[in-house]
Amino acid sequence: MALTLPLFSPAFAEETKTPPVPPTPDTIIYPEYGSGDGEKYFKWENTDTGLQLTETDKENAQITAKYDTGTAHTRLENTTDNSTTDITGGSFLNQTTGSTSGDQYGGAIYNYSISKSTSKIGNITGDFIGNYASATATYAAGGGAIYNYSASSSTTQIGNITGNFIGNYASGRAAHGGAIDNYELAGTSQIGDINGTFIGNYAESTGSNHSSYGGAINNSGEIATITGDFIGNYGSSSGSTSGGAINNSGEIATITGDFIGNYASSSGSAAGGAIDNSGEIGNITGSFINNTAESTNGLAFGGAIDNSGEIGNITGSFINNTAESTNGLAFGGAIFSTSPINISANNAQSVFSGNKTISNGSVEQNAIAMYSLYLTDEAAANFGLPSGGFVANETFELSPQNPAVLTLKAENNGVIVFNDTIKGGALDANTLQPI
Repeated sequence: MALTLPLFSPAFAEETKTPPVPPTPDTIIYPEYGSGDGEKYFKWENTDTGLQLTETDKENAQITAKYDTGTAHTRLENTTDNSTTDITGGSFLNQTTGSTSGDQYGGAIYNYSISKSTSKIGNITGDFIGNYASATATYAAGGGAIYNYSASSSTTQIGNITGNFIGNYASGRAAHGGAIDNYELAGTSQIGDINGTFIGNYAESTGSNHSSYGGAINNSGEIATITGDFIGNYGSSSGSTSGGAINNSGEIATITGDFIGNYASSSGSAAGGAIDNSGEIGNITGSFINNTAESTNGLAFGGAIDNSGEIGNITGSFINNTAESTNGLAFGGAIFSTSPINISANNAQSVFSGNKTISNGSVEQNAIAMYSLYLTDEAAANFGLPSGGFVANETFELSPQNPAVLTLKAENNGVIVFNDTIKGGALDANTLQPI
């Protein structure tokens, strides 16, 4: 059964035989991630911005992150074709760029190609613990653990990456990818399959009115697949923050895993407490629990997912996610999208419950907000256009049809249950206010 909703006014799903609500991080126990003889311990703490994961001792641990200490790797810089060279076993522990002066990239691995060149690394198997790229507030930083960058007409490649990423960070004027920054600039930046757990990574912008992208992963290139859980990752800034766990403006084939307690925080705009997507993602499969997009003086979009690009199917439950603006508007407690979204349940239950928006202190139980940008006739005239209309995300062409379409597809005894509202409409393209 498939239901397509071209939303312009609120729409609500019919509830039948509501299944039990999945537990929250307060009741879920994740005793152990990874393997090896090294251990780091984490616990959840309630803060003003929501649940945050902090390091603790073994006695108070709610999450134990294990890692391999068999081989201690030092920072690797690569600017040539080493595609036949694999990194196998061990850990990159507390590695850094060695300086805070100037832009800083790749705390543990720096794979870089200059114009019209190729830089390649084979498969990587190992854990990344406490690595960082840190710059002063006047310079940028990216890839606390791994930085993969291609310049004009060049190619950088990393094979498959298998391992856990724990407590890595990027901090600077603008911050990209607390754990991994796959950055493409007029070239080709590619990473194979990424398999691992991402815990407590963050991208922190310290510059005034600058931005943070991807608390764990920032991608503007190509990533084959991402498989693993994302727990307690975050991005913060005073300008804009995109993706508490993942920011994607490139291509990712699939994302599979649970997203728990991630957040995007900013005094400006905040988008995607777990995932912010303006590129292409094939399918997303997993549960989203207690993720938050939080702004103090701007707009907040998508407590779990903010989308202005393309996503195939989204399969999983969304529980207790929040989009909040202290002095502005918030949209999409679980999901905000200006592009089509497909929610799928194939022989499974997909539950939306406890999701909410908080705008200027006003609380609304809301799961999904589908809004498209609309250029008014008056604004269109300023551009020499005959009339206004809805703005297409990729082509910026105007259309009388709202492109924000929600499709609900339950098949093979699958069930989609909404305990929260669905709403939609148009946002003024100039003011971003509902019209």
